[in-house]
Amino acid sequence: MNDPFEGISAKAEDTVDGDVLRTITDSAFIKSFSENENDLYMWGQYADNFAGMCLAYDFSEDEAADYEAVYHLFPVIYSSRRFGEYSPEKLSKVLNQYKEREREQRKSDKIDIPVLPFLMKSKDWEKEREWRIIVTYPHLDKSKDSNGLIYGDNLPQNTVMPLPSKVYLGPRMPIDVQRHVIEICDRLNEENKGKQIYWYKMQLDKDEYKLIVQESNDPTGKKEEQL
Repeated sequence: MNDPFEGISAKAEDTVDGDVLRTITDSAFIKSFSENENDLYMWGQYADNFAGMCLAYDFSEDEAADYEAVYHLFPVIYSSRRFGEYSPEKLSKVLNQYKEREREQRKSDKIDIPVLPFLMKSKDWEKEREWRIIVTYPHLDKSKDSNGLIYGDNLPQNTVMPLPSKVYLGPRMPIDVQRHVIEICDRLNEENKGKQIYWYKMQLDKDEYKLIVQESNDPTGKKEEQL
């Protein structure tokens, strides 16, 4: 994690040393997402300087509820004050309203206090509009569930995720890598007739600072459409 405040409450920092603080930040397993698929800053920072790709997931789909990862998905809260100045119970209540439907299905969906420090970040990061799948050590006593998610003695194994709904290929991605990614998408589309993965080759717009679609297999998309 690139934020030194990650996972640490203001009160904790006053009472523990650096080694313990590192242990705290190592106690969560995090996968980050963003609402911004077309943000130039995000492409530069997290997609190999436009040579990588962006995977889009539609967690609103009904079938997404069948995947364990969705039950650990929360929005990041951006604040000017550090965690510790707020009531954990109040924060937990705010976040839990995002989980109302899931909690009706599973008793373990209530957000626990160890998760909360990993969901609080400075407003300086607000432009990332981040969501996180978070698993902490209190969750590691689970065994294999109906979706095949297995937690070992110390570390979680692969978390079951739905297939991405869209794949955006960066404008600097090498041609051979583009072809390989498209081949994978086409193969998965052939194997999963009911769900399509749409891929989009992106290019730089000639007039504005934005990315546009150069080519896609999306029948509703148009060539050179803005992302």
